[in-house]
Amino acid sequence: MSCCDGGATATGAACLRGLAFKAAARCCCCVAFNVTGMSVLKSNEITAFPLLLAMLDIKGATITVDAGGCYKPLVEQIVAQGGDYVIGLKGNQRNLYAETENFFNQAVEYTPEEAGCDFFVSEEKSRGRIEKREVWTCDTLEWLPQKDEWAGLRSLAAVRSTRTIKGDTSIEWRFYISSHSPDARKIARAIRAHWSIENQLHRHLDVSYGEDGCNVRKDIGDENFSVLRRATLNILKADKKTKAGIKNRRSKAGWNHGYLLELLNIN
Repeated sequence: MSCCDGGATATGAACLRGLAFKAAARCCCCVAFNVTGMSVLKSNEITAFPLLLAMLDIKGATITVDAGGCYKPLVEQIVAQGGDYVIGLKGNQRNLYAETENFFNQAVEYTPEEAGCDFFVSEEKSRGRIEKREVWTCDTLEWLPQKDEWAGLRSLAAVRSTRTIKGDTSIEWRFYISSHSPDARKIARAIRAHWSIENQLHRHLDVSYGEDGCNVRKDIGDENFSVLRRATLNILKADKKTKAGIKNRRSKAGWNHGYLLELLNIN
């Protein structure tokens, strides 16, 4: 699978929660790329990411990864293959996270120009929910002790999401490292694209397929069912004529043999 020049490739991982009670706690982790819905099953996403990247032409593309994939060998591989990255930052990189959080906590007390940051803000309203996203980016990193430890690191980013739902307001901060120049609008777009995995894939698997509640656990049955869910989800999403949600399309395919054959391109 290859990526278009300048495109963004998002990676995410989801564990099958229904398997948590297994005596030998083997987590079935799916790492997904949102370009064509490709997925690979591995017992550990840290080992799955490099294998998937090696299969891709990522030259000129931006790879986005959540904080679980924030480790140096992955960053080095992305840069070596000619890609750029925007990677989430959390406590698994404790010192880098603390330095980044401290910097942006101070930066927001000043105007973006005074703090040496680029700034972008957007607002989204949907079904009674209002979300304001403010993004700060900075490439003045001489103060950062870990700057030279991360291949291609050019900028840091912070996102402050302010959500108001039925009068209740919450604020969430997220931090990122990136090989891009500090273009706040561009990095905001890449971050937003990353979360489309949650909306387009994981949400369908949880809500339409009930994946989290699946208790299949014999041998590699969990992995087999995970592959089948993703394969059938791609087939159902390819149907642009049926005006129904994924869950209802699944039901229709079960009771309408003609519709099932149509989905499978069998005449």
